This record gives sequence, C-alpha cells and structure tokens, in this order.
Amino acid sequence: FVLNQVLVSGQTQFQVMAITGQYEALRRKLIAEAEVGVTMVYIETGYVGRQQKGVLCVISKQKLRDVIGAIQQVDASAFVTVTQIKEVRGQGFTRAREPLTRETGAPIPDAADAPAESL
Repeated sequence: FVLNQVLVSGQTQFQVMAITGQYEALRRKLIAEAEVGVTMVYIETGYVGRQQKGVLCVISKQKLRDVIGAIQQVDASAFVTVTQIKEVRGQGFTRAREPLTRETGAPIPDAADAPAESL
C-alpha cells in the first residue's frame, strides 16, 4: 500500500472540510495563521435546510495538526471531515503559488515588473 501510494501520488494530501457558523473567522485564521489556502463552499444543511458556507482546504500531512487546531479554536463544535486524497492538481499544488487580489482574483503584479509611472 505505501509503495503504491508513493508511486501513484508522490505525497499524501488531505482534504479538510469544516462546516461552522463561524466560517469567516475560520477562513481568516487558516489563511493568516495556518498559512493555507481555502475555498469557501456554499452549502445547505440537511436537517434544518439552513444556508451557510463550508471551509475547504487541501493540505499536507505536516499542516493537518495546525488546521485541526485552528478549527477547534474557532468552533469546537464544527462539523469536520478529513479525507486522504491521492492526487491534487492546480494552482498551489502543481505550480508555484501566485498571490491574488481579493477583488479580481488576478495575480498581484510584482513591483519590480510595474512601469515606473505606476509606482
């Protein structure tokens, strides 16, 4: 099993999904303190049909303890799933991460690349 996992994926990653009413505080904490990227997922709870957001991140094994700890600090009663995944592709996983602007999602230009008149 271990050899197969190394041959297929190289490195184990984990997908963590947290469903909490404190999703905005959790989003900020994970980005700032655990230094992981997050995706906000619109959800509807099954029992009462309440609209809210879930916080999803894909992380390395080394970050798992930090992320779980951050979730517990924000909301000890959050619904959390942790899933081991075999492959991850896309920005931040198979390419170098580029900081993005919050407003447009476009890459933040490097000051060294900016024209002199815009500085």
